[in-house]
Amino acid sequence: MPHKLKNMPFKSKAQMKKFFAMEARGEIKKGTAERWAKHTKNIKKLPVRIGKKSKNNKVKSLAQKKSVPAGMHKMPNGMMMKDSEMKAMMKRTMPKGRYS
Repeated sequence: MPHKLKNMPFKSKAQMKKFFAMEARGEIKKGTAERWAKHTKNIKKLPVRIGKKSKNNKVKSLAQKKSVPAGMHKMPNGMMMKDSEMKAMMKRTMPKGRYS
């Protein structure tokens, strides 16, 4: 099923290249890449690629997460478990000999 895309400017040359390739393969409507190119102010000034998010954003997101106290594990259901309880549970649930 073809994607529905609004008229938007390209953010990078890599994105532009991908759109023209997708158009050639029939994944998006013919003329979509041309329309986006018309809405891009200056194609020559586009970056080759948009970089990944900076480490500062990653550090902020890690700081926003609730920290787990030392000697504790956070379970998928949100409950906290002591290291000793976790080891005992792993011993009970894992096959004998493989993880002991």
